[in-house]
Amino acid sequence: MRKLLVTYCLSVLVVLMSFAIAQAQTLDGTLRGEVSDPSGAVVAGAKVTATNVATNVSSETTTSASGTYNLPNLLPGTYKVTVDASGFATYNRDQVQVRTNQITEVNTKLSVSGITAEVAVVTGAEVVQLDHQLAETLLRHRRAPYGVG
Repeated sequence: MRKLLVTYCLSVLVVLMSFAIAQAQTLDGTLRGEVSDPSGAVVAGAKVTATNVATNVSSETTTSASGTYNLPNLLPGTYKVTVDASGFATYNRDQVQVRTNQITEVNTKLSVSGITAEVAVVTGAEVVQLDHQLAETLLRHRRAPYGVG
């Protein structure tokens, strides 16, 4: 009986340990990094998007007050990373590899975008209405030689 109890306990222990090991191994990866401007100051509120090239599935987040971002639970594969922030040019990086159970760092230095403005000037043609008599007088004076009235 004692031998049976020991065998049972060992079996339960092996099963529990296999569950713990299985949960410790993840099949996904993480993408994280910091976004800064040309002077090295962090950029808070930037939108970071990681798009899986094979599936075209995107995950996105926003940088924290400290300029950092974290995109966990990404399927392993090749990603395109895009960073957008107001006042900066869009940053694109292709061929970012996310691997199983690893953290991939992509730190980004944004460049200032050129200021663009579109000005549309719309003018309407002014309508000038001449009096019929005034028009005839002007035409007569134009045709008549000087001094003839």
